[in-house]
Amino acid sequence: MFQYFFIPSIFPYLPLFPIGRIPGSVLSVALMVVFNILTLDEAVKSMDPLFFCILFGIMFLTIYLEKAKLFKYLGNFLLYKCSSVAFYM
Repeated sequence: MFQYFFIPSIFPYLPLFPIGRIPGSVLSVALMVVFNILTLDEAVKSMDPLFFCILFGIMFLTIYLEKAKLFKYLGNFLLYKCSSVAFYM
């Protein structure tokens, strides 16, 4: 039964279930608690607060940098550098 709940967390997008990995993982854990595969205490003990802080920080930083169009400028810069002759020397 565990494999049915593990599938949404390992595949980023399933054709009939188009959610990402993080919501799929949260949904998988919630379903495992509902169907008594994991107890609520085991699920709470498996959470690491530091991981959630780092994940929130990375998501916040990525959204901010995307709105500032840093990735567009970085891509253009890398394309410019890769097309120059000095890159190959």
